[in-house]
Amino acid sequence: MSTSSKRSIGLLVLLVIGVLICMKGVTPAENSGEKFLPYLSALFLLLMHLPLQWESEPKSIPQSRWILPAVLLIAGNMLDIILLQASGWVAAWSLWTDATVKSAALNPKRSAIAFLFVFPWITHDFPEVGWWYRLSGAWITEHLFLGLGVPVTRQGTEMLIGGVPMSVEAGCAGMGLLQSMLVVGTFLLLITYPRSKMFFLLLPALPVVAWMANTLRIVTISAVGLWMGAEFSQGIFHTFGGLLVIVTMVLLCLALLWLIRRQFPERPRT
Repeated sequence: MSTSSKRSIGLLVLLVIGVLICMKGVTPAENSGEKFLPYLSALFLLLMHLPLQWESEPKSIPQSRWILPAVLLIAGNMLDIILLQASGWVAAWSLWTDATVKSAALNPKRSAIAFLFVFPWITHDFPEVGWWYRLSGAWITEHLFLGLGVPVTRQGTEMLIGGVPMSVEAGCAGMGLLQSMLVVGTFLLLITYPRSKMFFLLLPALPVVAWMANTLRIVTISAVGLWMGAEFSQGIFHTFGGLLVIVTMVLLCLALLWLIRRQFPERPRT
């Protein structure tokens, strides 16, 4: 079997396993368009590794190093824990790139962290995250409009803003959107800090920035509902609101990175 065939088969196996894991976490409540955002972000991440240089001959990886990925994948499947399966996939990806990739536009070791966010373990393994994600966004929206003098009543994630009903439904939890924002945020860190420790120091900030972006989405949809009516805001504007959040996430990340680089410039390597 040729070297290119071995690489292709290995990549194909990884992709098939990855798709099967992702399919387990698909929920009907998620906005139908946003279900596919993690898949698109994964494709985007793969393409951003180009151009890359292959090893002339794949390196030999000791079989013992494949035990951990296999155990994580099998245990995750048996226990129905997607985070374990995702961790197994990421470990296998790291080994495959170690064996086949000589150099790439993105650091494959660090990009593995971004791939971890592609898998729907947040939705599947930690469903309460979606609830708090929605509830906190509704709470912020309530107090923002109250501060502007607009009468608001709220029960959980159901709101009546200025007489217009607004519901932060499960689809508004944006878990697929959250995953995509975390992937995009990690990608921005990858290209900004390809080798610096700042990459790892800033990773915990990404969920906060993603929450801010999604909360802004809820506020914007509510404001549009007051202006154009609930039917418009919960219809086509709601469907394409995910694009607004992605753009907002990118802008917030870029602003954060600009401030950090301005305040803490990297020392030139000697």
